[in-house]
Amino acid sequence: MNILFFTNDPGVQESIRQAMAGKKHSLAMATNYQEAVNILGHVFISLLVVDFNMSQIKCKALLAHTQDQYPDIPVITLSSFPLDQIDLPHNTFASYVGTPFVGNELKLIIESEVQNLVQGGTITNVSPPSFAQLLEMEGKSCILRIFEKNSLKGGLLVFRSGRLVDARYSGFRGMDAACRILAWDETDIFIQNKDYPAKDRINSDLQSIIVKSVHMKDESGYKAAPDRPMLARQGAFPEKLGKHLEMQLGNRTCILDVFHDPAAGKRLREARALGAIFDLGRLKLGCADNGTENGLFVAGPVPTTIKLGTQSPQEKITLLITRYLDTI
Repeated sequence: MNILFFTNDPGVQESIRQAMAGKKHSLAMATNYQEAVNILGHVFISLLVVDFNMSQIKCKALLAHTQDQYPDIPVITLSSFPLDQIDLPHNTFASYVGTPFVGNELKLIIESEVQNLVQGGTITNVSPPSFAQLLEMEGKSCILRIFEKNSLKGGLLVFRSGRLVDARYSGFRGMDAACRILAWDETDIFIQNKDYPAKDRINSDLQSIIVKSVHMKDESGYKAAPDRPMLARQGAFPEKLGKHLEMQLGNRTCILDVFHDPAAGKRLREARALGAIFDLGRLKLGCADNGTENGLFVAGPVPTTIKLGTQSPQEKITLLITRYLDTI
């Protein structure tokens, strides 16, 4: 979990570092209002700790901004003033810690708040689309904090009675954030069974969002290809695949052609979307047959089509392609 601390007191900062030493949480420090707002807008923060010994005007402004834009983020208030002397709106903060700290008080309260964020359970190594569809079927209301396994990027999905109503990721919100999160392949999901006090920012059914996320992922990858050093190898993929099949089959008389086929990209995107909806796993290739000729479209580094002869051993060719894709 990412925790943001809003304080300009070096002593408080050092106390926080000591209190959180050895914990797995990532700590971010902000010493002024604009810095805190920037961090909230670009880092997936799960908990905010505000030192009210700073300017109360700036602290109240930050709390108002957090309530308006990130109502899912609980706030811990630090202050040398008694709780009943802090002039704040009702339910603005989750917990109160008096300063100076007594023993492990701050650490224990932070851990308690983090546990509240995951009181619905934790699921590891799961794809967001498949889990989201389960919540839809069960009509669940909850907040999901999702972290991608490889990059540790984090995002938030909010469900109300089984409908996806809000999402945030980095600087994105609503539909744009949901599509990016649902495009992740393997994630850890932390569940909070809590109603979310925000309006519906998405207004779309889940399957449409999943399909859009697959298309967005494919288009993003395709557009980024010219800047990648892999481009030369990507362009050579159809030729290399053809030579590999020729070597394995002993001849290529059963294969009429192997070529880069941009038109196959659309078919692959549609098939990937169905795979995401039904949780079928990674798409490697598909078969197309229009009654007069048949072929395979391959989800390689570039969309590739293989035109087959009428006597082609399609099952053997399919197996060879699948094994070849696992090696690249």
